[in-house]
Amino acid sequence: MIARVLLPLPVDHGFDFRVPDELAAKIRVGQRVKVRFTGRERTGIVANIAGESEHSGELEPVLDVYPVPAFSLPALDFAQQVAHDYLAPPGIAVNRILPRRVSARPSVRKFRLAIGLNAALAALERMTRAPRQAAVLRMLLATGNPVTVSQLRATLGPVDRPLARLVELGLVEECTPDQARPQIHPFPPEYESRAAWVDKLPHSGTVLLYAHRRFGGYARLLQEQVPANGAALILAPEILLAHTLHQFLSRYVPGPIALYHSGLPEGERGRIWEEVRTGKTQIVVGTRSALFLPFPRLSLLVVDNEQDRSYKQDEMLPYYQARDIAEKRGTDGPVILGTAAPAVETFYRSTTGNVSLLRVADAPAVTVRIVDMKDESGILSAPLLDAISHTHAAGDKALIMVPRRGYFQTVICKKCGRPLRCPHCGVNLVYEASRAQLVCRVCGRAYPRFACPHCGSRALRFVGAGVERVEAEINQAFPRVRTVRVDGEVIRRDPNFNLEQALTTADIVVGTPMIAKGPSLPRVRLAAAIEVDGLLAVPDFRAAERAYQHLVGLADRMEEGELIVQTHYPEHYALQSAATGNYELLLENELAARETFSYPPFSQLARLLFTARTAAQRSADAARVERVLTEFAVEVLGPSPHPRRAATDLILIKAKDPGTLHAACQAARNAVNRLEIDINPDRI
Repeated sequence: MIARVLLPLPVDHGFDFRVPDELAAKIRVGQRVKVRFTGRERTGIVANIAGESEHSGELEPVLDVYPVPAFSLPALDFAQQVAHDYLAPPGIAVNRILPRRVSARPSVRKFRLAIGLNAALAALERMTRAPRQAAVLRMLLATGNPVTVSQLRATLGPVDRPLARLVELGLVEECTPDQARPQIHPFPPEYESRAAWVDKLPHSGTVLLYAHRRFGGYARLLQEQVPANGAALILAPEILLAHTLHQFLSRYVPGPIALYHSGLPEGERGRIWEEVRTGKTQIVVGTRSALFLPFPRLSLLVVDNEQDRSYKQDEMLPYYQARDIAEKRGTDGPVILGTAAPAVETFYRSTTGNVSLLRVADAPAVTVRIVDMKDESGILSAPLLDAISHTHAAGDKALIMVPRRGYFQTVICKKCGRPLRCPHCGVNLVYEASRAQLVCRVCGRAYPRFACPHCGSRALRFVGAGVERVEAEINQAFPRVRTVRVDGEVIRRDPNFNLEQALTTADIVVGTPMIAKGPSLPRVRLAAAIEVDGLLAVPDFRAAERAYQHLVGLADRMEEGELIVQTHYPEHYALQSAATGNYELLLENELAARETFSYPPFSQLARLLFTARTAAQRSADAARVERVLTEFAVEVLGPSPHPRRAATDLILIKAKDPGTLHAACQAARNAVNRLEIDINPDRI
């Protein structure tokens, strides 16, 4: 017996290994196995089992078999198809997708209120001298469901003593396993009207759901379809929104709902993977990696916030776009692309008949005020300061969105004029005030010496405002206002972070654009977008579209209220489109510009990444690829240095159709074996 094994190597084929008799009854396609390859032990995925090998020499034996976690046959085929479509080595792709171990279901302590709502509110009023107890009680009130100790600690810090005191007072109790299951709430009447679009939903095909209030409809779909028709997968672009969506659906949908994302421990991801493969788990909320879960049968697939750039895997091979491969995943029902601000390419497809459009008129009652910063001084405009003051006085909440993390947007050398970049990653360094250091947000390296790496000058200029600086300015202007910062660093430290819970103790949330994703938040009546010009100035043909989408998402976090947009370009069509709710104005301008310069949806793009160690090797590789590409009807731009990766050059190619693009990229890859290919990049 022969097993063909896909090893995590940059090759397009598997390798044959002999299966010893003692392992013959254990080994299956889709399992991970241990083998010896080129003198060292490696693990790989069994892609096929055959009686004989075409290899004429002696074969190495399979050393061991790991039964779980494992691919199902359809899931393995899908993963290999994605690798093929995106020209990635299949062995690297499948080995990265499959978790490496399975952990037991964890035993978690959970607590809930032991008293009714009115009694809890009365107890809060008496806790003027016990702020830590009040914070725990307030979080339990806001959540409505049992909360784990780790969730309490993540939001409030140390809680053991106040929690023990609340239990002693009889206000809080520890749940039994049955009590710890989320309480299923009646479907709110207002969600019935918001979920009316479900009745108009096609039974199959890809559907662009253009709606602001979608979560209630997702809950209704899960209630009605999954019990009879099989499993469902709901995708969110980021971990923070996945947690929000998971918590919302758990309130109204009976039965367990799993949460799957890269922030989970690998053993827990392996456990969920196996529960999905064996049919024990039917509903999953997750980020893009959840698309590869081995569902035996999938009846509903939702890609919420389909326009979000986080659906593009651009950190490692395979460089897939989750929104696109979701349509190839295979379901018995519809694939829903949900959004309040559609991607231009997706909306254009709905006009050509490839995607059905379901548009719902349900925009929130939010007024938008554009503040011209040419008439203002400082980071926070006078209208915004006045609005924050009035919002706080009324007891309401505010969201402040800032495009970048850190204290400043970038640091520039006054002598040579270059931005300070990480020598390892090639991305701009940011100043982190809490550490008084320049930090790379990609590799995490810190640079305590403030000097230009190009010319050595210590004369630096700090430009723009990051999240930390805006938070500091608000704290200085309003010392009694409680603020909380939300950015990628916060989410990495606490993957279970919950924005709605944070707002029970904070008055203002200052965060990156991740706070502009999700359903409306209670008592939020003010939102503001600061440094919007930084979004418009990004060197990418989608910059204006991204700015529009962030502003629409930010407005959607309120049921009613005001959105303040600070800018030096008040007449920009993207900002005017967001202010007036006129998506067609954005679409008209974007399509005209993209047709002129042959960008999607009027072309297909690919980036060819040259990663040889020396500049001379990269230059030679690029020249070889350019010669190969002359045989295809493609436009070639570059080569140029990669804007975010050190020691990497790139070529951008454009083609009129996917077939030509794929053939050209395959020929380039055959010419240079060190080449990485990013088909349909989200940014250039």
